[in-house]
Amino acid sequence: MVAFSDAQILDVVGPLEVFSRAARLLSDEGRRGPSPYTVEILARSRGTIVTSSGIGLVVNRSFRQVRSGIDTLFVAGGRGVEAALHDHGLIRWLQRISQPSAGSPRSAPGHSSLQRPASSTASAPPPTGAAACAWPSAIRR
Repeated sequence: MVAFSDAQILDVVGPLEVFSRAARLLSDEGRRGPSPYTVEILARSRGTIVTSSGIGLVVNRSFRQVRSGIDTLFVAGGRGVEAALHDHGLIRWLQRISQPSAGSPRSAPGHSSLQRPASSTASAPPPTGAAACAWPSAIRR
């Protein structure tokens, strides 16, 4: 999950909780081996980001430290989207990381912002809102 100052907290923690719970469910059902999902918050730098609600979230890694190994990537929405769209380092990283590698299906960046059609389901609602319009055009530049 890519987050930034003034992100909507539910955009950040909601999807992370769903994937985390799915991994716990598989473990609870007796599945052995590595967890199928690893969840983390990435931002421009390590430390704390303050969401639009004023609640801080701990970021352990910068997005710049991640070069590969992402299967599904979400980008938060919220009041901070406009400022994040002017973060050229973030936009370049999203452009690079969203390119599929050979034999590796990906979902492009995007909670409430962008989903690569090949990995979305027919029942999934289309992205909506300002973030839905902003992120796809930003990474296609």
